[in-house]
Amino acid sequence: MTLSTPVKIVALAGLALVLGLGGIVLLFGKHSPSPSAAAAVTPPAAKAHFTVKVAPKPHKPVVHLLPGLPSVLRSALEKRQVAVVAIFSSKNTSDRSLLAEARAGAHQAHAAFVAANVALEDVALGVATWSHNPASPAVIVVRRPGKVVFAVSGPTDSATVAQAALTSR
Repeated sequence: MTLSTPVKIVALAGLALVLGLGGIVLLFGKHSPSPSAAAAVTPPAAKAHFTVKVAPKPHKPVVHLLPGLPSVLRSALEKRQVAVVAIFSSKNTSDRSLLAEARAGAHQAHAAFVAANVALEDVALGVATWSHNPASPAVIVVRRPGKVVFAVSGPTDSATVAQAALTSR
């Protein structure tokens, strides 16, 4: 009796599959350790106890600010000790130069910067009740807890603003 070619192929494929699965089982199967390997294993030593001391987080000091400060100024003073407030009107094009000079001065002194546009009614009301300075343009330097230490109405330069912010610390 002779086998046809398709039957021979199926038989060889089956044999190859069985041999491959057997090899995988031998390769990845769990082996029990030999008796000599089991005797060589020593019990673990006594466990050492370690205590790790975690340094406490540095306490962030509580910043006390005066009541009645505008919220933008309050958040600036929470981050930095000194803030430069530029009071300007977006309707007046000449106020833009004051705004740029005040921003540059605050940057030079590493102070917070707040731009208060009094063309907006709610900002104007907040600035008027807080600063008692209705003039626009103006630059005000404020130190914690909200004390005005320097104020100038009208145009000014960045060096003046930076010097006022640095000396107010």
